[in-house]
Amino acid sequence: MSARILVADGSPTARITLKVRLAAACHDVAMAGSATEILAELASGRIGLVILNGPLTDMSAEDACRLLKTRAPTSGVNIVMMVGDTQRLAARRAGAIATLDPSVEDGVLLAQIRSLLADTQADAHAAYGMAEAPQPFARAPQRKVTLIAGSPVVAMAWRSQLSRRMDCRFDVSTPEEALLGTGTGGADLYVIDTNLGHPNEGLRLMSELRARAHSCDAAYAIVTDHQSRDIHAIALDLGAGEVLNDPFADGANADATAIALKGLLARKSRKDQKRADTQRQLELSIRDPLTGLYNRRYAIPRLHEIASQAADKDVGFAVLAIDLDYFKSVNDQLGHAAGDAVLAEVARRLGQIEVGQGFVARTGGEEFLVVLPGIAQFQACRIAERIRRAVDAHPVEIAGARRVSISASIGVSHTQPGPDDLPCDIVGMAAERADRALLAAKKAGRNRVIASHPERAA
Repeated sequence: MSARILVADGSPTARITLKVRLAAACHDVAMAGSATEILAELASGRIGLVILNGPLTDMSAEDACRLLKTRAPTSGVNIVMMVGDTQRLAARRAGAIATLDPSVEDGVLLAQIRSLLADTQADAHAAYGMAEAPQPFARAPQRKVTLIAGSPVVAMAWRSQLSRRMDCRFDVSTPEEALLGTGTGGADLYVIDTNLGHPNEGLRLMSELRARAHSCDAAYAIVTDHQSRDIHAIALDLGAGEVLNDPFADGANADATAIALKGLLARKSRKDQKRADTQRQLELSIRDPLTGLYNRRYAIPRLHEIASQAADKDVGFAVLAIDLDYFKSVNDQLGHAAGDAVLAEVARRLGQIEVGQGFVARTGGEEFLVVLPGIAQFQACRIAERIRRAVDAHPVEIAGARRVSISASIGVSHTQPGPDDLPCDIVGMAAERADRALLAAKKAGRNRVIASHPERAA
């Protein structure tokens, strides 16, 4: 379900007019005439953006913005205020994430809304209970801001204005240096003039930077002038978080610009945290929580990938099927906590074995899998023997000062696929032969390595 936009204005005519403009773009719009009505709408949980279009019946728009941003339940809501140039600073100080002129064209209005709703929807993704609060005593690193203007003199003037208002490290850069990531590399925020020798060259530069690895996750602010308002919507749709009109015309404008850039950096920090949380959740989904090794969800697709690459390159790969000997007796006699301790220690020892571009996974209770790409059978057998010795090297210490002796049986299969072999057939055959070799090792007395006969997949 998409987020709703709440239009707030004490004048019924004004709020209906704005609602019609937004509804023409198929936005779901709610309306409020007072701060009380705003709070009631926000309590529904569906409002993604509030537009304060004018004074309310019970307070000014500025006071309403300040009220919403200071109350814990509503402090995270994004607020756009429709104000003139002389009120921009007060609106920013009250907590508005963006300001727009009351006579703003539809193209700019809708582009600003698209940009802000995209951030809101990204922040609304569920964390599935895995998100962690930031560390309270960690000092955040100083943010890096790169300034790119039509001339170094202009960029230096920007730096002079901003350095007095923001605790950031400001670097003046040329477009070429920014694209190459030379000097300090990527920045947290790029402030770019639209006219870098050619009209709208700054927009092209921003598009290029957003496609580079060192700057794709940065925040962007585009600097323009009042004669360039037609590019405002284009800049927002290309990825700018802020479009600044004459940002340093006077002290009030410079103050408002600094607040806007601080807000842009805060939005970037939230996106960075969301990406880190997502990456951590993805990592947790492919890791066994007890041992920290890869799990079956990772192992099987990765094995297919290795088999496909082996067929393309006409090289071999090995599969090692590992099973701990008499592990059931550990659980039965000492309890599952002792069994878990044994599994964790065995995983630690497996993790110390060098497997190159391969991987180690836990695929079942006491079953492990090692896949070794680009390797000959005799090399795979040597690695398997090192694994066997590492597991058997010394007993595992568990709670209560008890020690448990453990060993492993290992089956090795080596496969040399042909270019016409299907990955699914290759994987099925390699896994089956490794399992048969593992069963042979068990029948032969356990605590040993047995390799199947090497053959091509065909």
